[in-house]
Amino acid sequence: MFVINIYYRLKLSRMRIFTYALLLFITVSCSTHSDTANELNAEILNTKNQTLALHDSLMQKLPELRKVTSEVKQTLNDSTVLIKGIMYYTLLDDLTAADSAMWGWMHHFDIAYQGVNDSATLVYFRKKQQNLLVVDSMITTSLKRAKIRLSDGRAQ
Repeated sequence: MFVINIYYRLKLSRMRIFTYALLLFITVSCSTHSDTANELNAEILNTKNQTLALHDSLMQKLPELRKVTSEVKQTLNDSTVLIKGIMYYTLLDDLTAADSAMWGWMHHFDIAYQGVNDSATLVYFRKKQQNLLVVDSMITTSLKRAKIRLSDGRAQ
């Protein structure tokens, strides 16, 4: 009887140890997942904020883009030399493409996008951020080239 009693106590002790170990494992697993989720959410928010800041800076360039586009159109209308006209048509195409790209990006951007999981959401915002960087490059390059060509044309 004494041996059986010790056996059951040991068996219960092992069961308790196993139960406590299982509870500890579940607690640690959940808190690790929670930390990872918090980091992912912070990264999503950071990417969103960076994208919106870039968007805002590009929006400030749009009036200048339209002004330079208008100047190129006016110069093109005044141009009598065919080669000069072709260069201005190219500039006009670049400026128009940059403006269209910005508006296209804005129409396809969803600030409230929520993917099937946080990783998908992060991928969406990173992709939109990369697309906006391309638009930024288009705007900056087309403006720079047009300003240089316009200033060269005025000097002649």
